[in-house]
Amino acid sequence: MSQQVDAVSTAAGSAVGTSAGGAKKRLLSLDLLRIFAILLVIFNHTNYRGFFRFLSDDPSTFLYWFDLFFSVACKVAVPLFFMISGAFLLRKDESIGKTYQRGIRIAVDLVLFSLLFYEVFAWQSGEPLTLMGFLKGTIQKNVWHLWYLYTYIAFLLVVPVLRGFVRGLSEKEGLVLFGLACTFGCVLPFLEFYVGSVNSLAVPTWSFAMILFYPVMGFLLTWKVDLAKVSGKQLGILWAINLLLFAICMYTQYRWLGKHPGSLDERFLTNNRFFNAPLVFLTFLKLFDGKSLGEKADKVLTEVALCTFGVYLIHPLFLTYLPPFLKVWNVFEHGGFLRNEFGIVLTVLCVYLISLAITWVLRCIPVVKKLF
Repeated sequence: MSQQVDAVSTAAGSAVGTSAGGAKKRLLSLDLLRIFAILLVIFNHTNYRGFFRFLSDDPSTFLYWFDLFFSVACKVAVPLFFMISGAFLLRKDESIGKTYQRGIRIAVDLVLFSLLFYEVFAWQSGEPLTLMGFLKGTIQKNVWHLWYLYTYIAFLLVVPVLRGFVRGLSEKEGLVLFGLACTFGCVLPFLEFYVGSVNSLAVPTWSFAMILFYPVMGFLLTWKVDLAKVSGKQLGILWAINLLLFAICMYTQYRWLGKHPGSLDERFLTNNRFFNAPLVFLTFLKLFDGKSLGEKADKVLTEVALCTFGVYLIHPLFLTYLPPFLKVWNVFEHGGFLRNEFGIVLTVLCVYLISLAITWVLRCIPVVKKLF
């Protein structure tokens, strides 16, 4: 790789590197990847309006499979964020104490934004605000989209251990790890469904994958894989395999729903994530490694990428909870001039742009900036 990591300034890791001449330079690929991933996160949170849209479609129609495809595709978002974090945090040479200090900011965000959304929920339901209600909501049943913060804190706790682990890994050993994850995370769940003879305890849990597999793969792909040796033909073959896994996920989810009509269980929507996430990550690295859009454009892209964490924190307000915005989204999604499938895309883009603008303004305030 032509760039080396130099600093980390955001919760998911700052895409800052050092060029051969010693000047700090953004990693364009990971900036773009961060923006791509947050758009998928927002779509994932559209529920019946978009993400679960396929449940209201007729399986015999193209729209069912069209909608189901995007429901599978968007599940790569959070793994990508943990891969970005692994790419930067696992390469830093810092004390255990300093690493753990990074969790303070996450914990503060967790409390503040749990309180914010608790107030929103209470306002909508007409229930009184109480300290005990807030504590129960934070500890027993956390705000649905803030689960990421809990898992990220868990990831930070094991970062010092992972640093020692990844520095001794070779490219071949990383490939073995990838193969094992795909076998136990992708293949076994399919066998369990179709054959019924696989012990589900052998399947890696979601949290385990987030705090170990994805960060390690992000580190290996960014710093130990020679991108020059990855050919377009090889990427093409990998994407063909990935699309096959997409098809299996979609068909298996369809079969699952046949046995459990209306189920919101996402078990087969995420089944290809162990293969899909590293491939998407590698593709972005290959396409944009060492690239530049121009000094001004790169600077704008940097600012946009640095707002991603703030967009994640506040976007549900505009997507789901504030009535004036919901009225506009309803026009997009059901107004007649756009089909639901395209209206929800417009909703996602608008929610992203509104959240981005607000986050950018808040980041201009010195004290508040630390939260985002």
